[in-house]
Amino acid sequence: MLKSVYQLINEDIRVPFGTATFEDMHFDPDTGQIRYIEVGVGGWLNTDVILCDARRFSVPTHSDGLWTLSITEEERNAAPGWQGPTLLNALRAETWPPIIQGPFGHDTSPLLAYGQMTDFAGGPATDRPNADNLIDPLERVSEWKNLPVFGWDGELGTLFDLEFEPATRRFMQMSTLLNGSLVHIPYDKLRYRSKDGKLLTVNARRSDFHEVQEMLKGS
Repeated sequence: MLKSVYQLINEDIRVPFGTATFEDMHFDPDTGQIRYIEVGVGGWLNTDVILCDARRFSVPTHSDGLWTLSITEEERNAAPGWQGPTLLNALRAETWPPIIQGPFGHDTSPLLAYGQMTDFAGGPATDRPNADNLIDPLERVSEWKNLPVFGWDGELGTLFDLEFEPATRRFMQMSTLLNGSLVHIPYDKLRYRSKDGKLLTVNARRSDFHEVQEMLKGS
């Protein structure tokens, strides 16, 4: 059963210490694989943001229905902190440790900054994505919400949801609002996000969903 990522944002999650809130996900846009989750820990007066390997995030197993993050307080305290370019220069994104302490705001996200730095330097490898493809090594789900989605023959609506498979932590489906109705598009239909980050394009046509739209109108 697929899970909506946007229903998780700002929800409480279970940790062995204190309180925690789900903040965001960082994922590989080419494959849909979720790499890290962003979590707020502590009280509302003193909240830290930590970045954790998504493999430590698991489905609810308790009666409270909360998702679980497998992290000890000792691991949190020992995790490296965000220290600007110093940390990025020392670590390749694919070798980051399982827990990193924030902040991870839109302007200082280390994962996005890593992408900008490697682009400026020509990239760490010759097989980096083409500029017309998704441009950053990882993307944040919060930045995709409500983006226009275009097919071959026009707009397919705005992105309403991204749905992932909990067992594999991979996005499997995109949902858009088209003429007031929900349309489901397999994630592997995604072509790219525009270079300015303002829209998504997919290998689909409006006509692919015409019959579905007519059925919904008649129901």
